Amino acid sequence: MTPDSTKLSQLNDIVVPQPVSWTPQTIGWYFVFALLFLLLVWLGYRLYKARLSNRYRREALAQLELIKQGLSSPALKDKSASRIPELIKRTVLTWAPRDKIAPLYGREWLEFLDHTYRSGRFTSPAGELIEKLSYTDLEQDETENLEQVIPLVADWIKKHKQIAVEGGGRG
Repeated sequence: MTPDSTKLSQLNDIVVPQPVSWTPQTIGWYFVFALLFLLLVWLGYRLYKARLSNRYRREALAQLELIKQGLSSPALKDKSASRIPELIKRTVLTWAPRDKIAPLYGREWLEFLDHTYRSGRFTSPAGELIEKLSYTDLEQDETENLEQVIPLVADWIKKHKQIAVEGGGRG
């Protein structure tokens, strides 16, 4: 044997360390993961509740879209227009007590709607047309104002605030 061959026989392979474990090594990480999990569950619950609480808005907007389609038909125009005040009242009744809301009409009803929307647009001619639609058919010169009513109602449905009504209701 040559001295070089003995040196080669004494060589060892490079020792590769064990891969680092992804498992947390301390209990503190388990608490962090548990808190993150609970936070995600809580956020999911909040989103679910928010979606449920705004379901009436989505349904009202779908009904308004059907009314809007009916307004484009001359045969259904008066019937569709008369459904607008009913839709608004039903939407309010989803969150306000019936005994306080049902008796409202006229200027008092429009002021209540302005109070929930804070726009002052319901006491304008377009808003007053909504009140008139509850009792009479549309006249020829009022169709222009009706084109302002649909966006007003759609915007109100999306943005109104549920206010506490004297004697009950959700706030």
